[in-house]
Amino acid sequence: MEIGGRSGFRRQRAFILRKTFKKDQTYRCKNLENKKIWKGTYTLSRTKSKDTYMLHLVPDQGTASYYGVYGTREYEDGTGHMSVILTTKDKILSFLAE
Repeated sequence: MEIGGRSGFRRQRAFILRKTFKKDQTYRCKNLENKKIWKGTYTLSRTKSKDTYMLHLVPDQGTASYYGVYGTREYEDGTGHMSVILTTKDKILSFLAE
């Protein structure tokens, strides 16, 4: 699955990322503006909610790992979009499936 989106805070400049998840449980995240790439592995754990998974990312570089949620983002009009929401120490990153 390939997902992309804008991330950032109002006071910080937003940036555009593309995150790709492969079936071999590896991922790749690319900043489309400065071309920086992060790689690592991930695990998915099913939750009690329909089609929602806990996501754990472990980057190849560094010692931190990141947690998030993968599932369908549902809107008031009944439509939905596959999404990933990740949390870091100081950011919340949201990605929508392309």
